[in-house]
Amino acid sequence: MVDEVALTTIAEETGGRFFTAASADELQQVYDEVGVEQEDREIGEWFAGLGLLLGALAAVGSLTWFRRLP
Repeated sequence: MVDEVALTTIAEETGGRFFTAASADELQQVYDEVGVEQEDREIGEWFAGLGLLLGALAAVGSLTWFRRLP
């Protein structure tokens, strides 16, 4: 359950505004009024880079563990 009185008080004290939206249409109206924009970003490159880094660390760890490095 949402405490609308508390949220309204917090919004007033911090210089913000409190909105309610009971449907998707009302929520879209709030977004339009506030000026929220949605931006899609591609994050697959980050996961590929992280996978390569973890693979390299695993290879170095294996070579160290089995004393294959000089």
